[in-house]
Amino acid sequence: MKVRTPNAVWVTGDQTIDWAVTPLNRHRGQVADERLHVPLRLLWHTGGVFQISSLIQAALSAASPNPPPFFRRHSIYCAKPPRQEDLTAYGSGINHSFSVLGDYPTGNGDSIHRVAQFIGFHPDREQVNPGTTEYTPIKQIKKAKVIVIDDANLGFRDRRENWGPIIDYLSEHSTSPPWVVWKISYDVGDGHKREDFRTELVELAQHSNLRERLITLTAAARLRDAGAEISRDLSWDQSVNDVLYELDNRNEFSTLRNSPCLIVSFGPSGAMLIEHQASKTNWNLVYNRKIMEREWMNTHHQGMMFGYGSALCSTIVSELVAIPEVSTTPPKPQYVNAIKRALVAMQQMYERGFKAEQGSDRFDLPSGIFDEEGQRKLLKDINTHPGEAPRPVTDRETCDSILADPPTDLTDHESKLFNIARKGKEALEDGDTPIAEYGKLVTADRTEVESLRAIYSLIDNYCGPSKPTFDSKPLAIAVFGSPGSGKGFTVKQVAQEWVKSRRLKPLEFKLSELGSPSELVGALDQIRDVALGGQVPLAIWDEFDSPLDGGGKLGWLRYFLGPIQDGKFQQEEATHLIGPAIFVFAGGTSSSYEEFSTQGLDEDARKSMKVPDFLSRLRGYIDIPGVDTTEVHDSPEPKLMLRRALILNSLFDDEKIGRLPSGEFDVDDGVLEAFLRVSRYRHGVRSMQAIIQMRKTPKYARFDRSSLPSHDQLKLHVEDANEFFGIMRAHENTS
Repeated sequence: MKVRTPNAVWVTGDQTIDWAVTPLNRHRGQVADERLHVPLRLLWHTGGVFQISSLIQAALSAASPNPPPFFRRHSIYCAKPPRQEDLTAYGSGINHSFSVLGDYPTGNGDSIHRVAQFIGFHPDREQVNPGTTEYTPIKQIKKAKVIVIDDANLGFRDRRENWGPIIDYLSEHSTSPPWVVWKISYDVGDGHKREDFRTELVELAQHSNLRERLITLTAAARLRDAGAEISRDLSWDQSVNDVLYELDNRNEFSTLRNSPCLIVSFGPSGAMLIEHQASKTNWNLVYNRKIMEREWMNTHHQGMMFGYGSALCSTIVSELVAIPEVSTTPPKPQYVNAIKRALVAMQQMYERGFKAEQGSDRFDLPSGIFDEEGQRKLLKDINTHPGEAPRPVTDRETCDSILADPPTDLTDHESKLFNIARKGKEALEDGDTPIAEYGKLVTADRTEVESLRAIYSLIDNYCGPSKPTFDSKPLAIAVFGSPGSGKGFTVKQVAQEWVKSRRLKPLEFKLSELGSPSELVGALDQIRDVALGGQVPLAIWDEFDSPLDGGGKLGWLRYFLGPIQDGKFQQEEATHLIGPAIFVFAGGTSSSYEEFSTQGLDEDARKSMKVPDFLSRLRGYIDIPGVDTTEVHDSPEPKLMLRRALILNSLFDDEKIGRLPSGEFDVDDGVLEAFLRVSRYRHGVRSMQAIIQMRKTPKYARFDRSSLPSHDQLKLHVEDANEFFGIMRAHENTS
């Protein structure tokens, strides 16, 4: 008998029971005799298709407080999970996962459960779908609106009896097929046998109306597992380019490449919607503009959660169910809005943790993760950026930058750049500009963002959860920039997370003030002492590229080759281990890596100064952008003015400029425009700071035109004082 349901959602795929153990007290047995003194609970949770079906129900229930009739009338068909009394951790016909739940403090005296350790999977390759007899076969459903397939390569895809009825059903309803949401959470490559439902499903979509109704979900992490070179935490621009390039240029991704609508998740921090057409690819990035994958995980390091992919799948399904079947051409699904809701649901999933009620043998995902009220406050940092790329993508820089150019018209006091200078990052809160924020350092320059995130990743790898041992070799990083660009400040802000946790301890050494290489031993001794004390020293070697008396240009380089390479230094007749350390080499004479690496010399001269040897020991570098134009009277580019605005905001805070009742800094418009538009400062950021420090007004007072130093004094810090004052006065004439 056919089952008639207006909004039937039919869920199939890999069936899983998730098992978790959690200790009942904080005592941990250290010897075998104590094993009976460490009681624990064994909990279970319905995963796989069972989890997805319950999350779909939650997403549908929360989709609207007053849903229309067509939305309310839905039924979800899925295999029923086993009864608790029939469960065993190695029961046949089903997959089992195992983990350890830990308690994590919430800050208000309570604690919540998250996964402390994933132990692993025990797959059952004889898994038989559809499951129990209460399960409704798809052939009995007269009209399914959505078919959901959860494919984790745990047995479902290996058996034609599992997926054959789906292909038959779609072929039978080819003129008006249901929506198909196909979630691939493991083994996304095309190394499968020819008779595979993935191949048949995509081929069917190429030649039928299913093309407009097939949505494939996977994750960037799964693409990386299959060999894709997708950058981590450089910039959203680079992530977009990498995903598009890898899909179009790796043979193992032909199935995903042919998927009409593909969604690639980056976890709670973002996702890409990719719609493949014949000659081009339309894409839309939904992203947290402040934080990327790894940064999100590092910020949320109190345990782990699972179910993020299922949350994304559920919001997509709820969006499809909401589409009224009122015509032959129903409205296009609002995928972007569904992805936004999914990202927030993932965040709420983490914040609330698993539920494990006392007296129950079950643990469950938290309730209310799709609730509209909770979603609203977390949506402010989620932005979208649409774009398109040619097909196929032939290089990794196909897409335009996500970073929009800031405005160039500064005559209006409500200008975005003026607001950024006065309010700082708060002025960017409602914008769509991706930013990187480390302590007091905020930047929206893509090149700088990528460099900072690369250095962040290097530090995280070096002193993350698996701490370096005492025989570890130092991690060597270089920082270049014009004088006064804040090289040491930048590194310390990027490393602030580990400095605050006392994992790192900053030390600074100015090599231009050391008289001889023998004095370097004293500095290495200080570094060793910190390492012996259990911290990782963050040693900043300032002006490392300065001349050495008697050693010539770049004379210091040769004395660092051994310590970096071997992790040792010589003190008279004794050889000492340095211990774990991060060496940051801050350039004093070279404004960029390129300038330092070439030195304007031929290869033999560079070799004699050990430049290639030194560079080969570096594991990363940062080029800090300057704040000046190329020539005096050049007009600053918008991105340069944006950088100046962010720097000014930080300087206003440091130098105690007065504030308005609204909290923004009280600075004259003309003065602001002069700071932003003047072509060149003599000493970079130091000159910007000096001009503020030379003001004639006290702390916490308004900074206006009368606060500025005299014309002659201003010449100490800008290349052309007339230009500075001219810009300021011209603003008065246009206000």
